[in-house]
Amino acid sequence: MKKLIVTLVLLAAALLVCNYLRTAEPSSMSAKRQPVLNHSEPASKAPKIEEALAHASELKEQAVELDSPETAEPTPIRQPDYLPPIAQREAKTSGYQYQGDLDDHQAYLQFQHQQQADIKQAYIVAAKVKVEQLKELLARGEREGISEEQRQFARGKIAAIEKMSAELEEQLEAQTIAQ
Repeated sequence: MKKLIVTLVLLAAALLVCNYLRTAEPSSMSAKRQPVLNHSEPASKAPKIEEALAHASELKEQAVELDSPETAEPTPIRQPDYLPPIAQREAKTSGYQYQGDLDDHQAYLQFQHQQQADIKQAYIVAAKVKVEQLKELLARGEREGISEEQRQFARGKIAAIEKMSAELEEQLEAQTIAQ
């Protein structure tokens, strides 16, 4: 932050010097490339440069004052304008909380079992979609000639996802029978 402020101050000073040079009297700039401040003339233009430098140092002091934590006012926390999709999903599911009496252990256990069943069901649904995508990618890879090692790796991943999905389906069936 301080580097940015210093850069801005130096840029402001450079602009003031450029503006000074642009507005300088044409008679002081001859074709012989005489210096802008001719020592034979009165040094009436020297105060302008000093004023520009003084103004630049004032800007720097003001910037340092604004940067100090003592003078900074706390900004209130507000809801962001954009929420990424994952945060939107979390906002929708955050309302899924236990609403019953915490002293009723059986009701809370039932709530937990329902949460676990929902998670398992969501995995099963997502696994079906993912397996289809992976099978399409594997078929494309076979057409384009990927190595046998990569095909075996992909087949292993597909088999592992299908196995986990089948295990979760069995657990869900056992859980519904037990209830």
